[in-house]
Amino acid sequence: MKSFPLSGERNRVGSLLVRLREKFGDSLRVDLIDPRNIAFLFDIFRYHVKSTEPVWILDGKVIFRGVPEWKDFCCVVDTVVHKDETRGQEGE
Repeated sequence: MKSFPLSGERNRVGSLLVRLREKFGDSLRVDLIDPRNIAFLFDIFRYHVKSTEPVWILDGKVIFRGVPEWKDFCCVVDTVVHKDETRGQEGE
């Protein structure tokens, strides 16, 4: 794995994805987009996605580029998820 380009970064991304699933479960949908896939061409240009760095997009906004620290990442995601939950409860 050490010879695989950006393997350390990919491992850290994987770790963050596992922690997201553990903390938020089904209340958060995660889509992985490969910038080489033409089906995502619009999103690739819209969010300036490159194959050399992960881009974290939440509710249509770029929240991080690269691999963020868990505490910073969790704080941002938690704020948005709870805001959406509150918004959903107001309509009941």
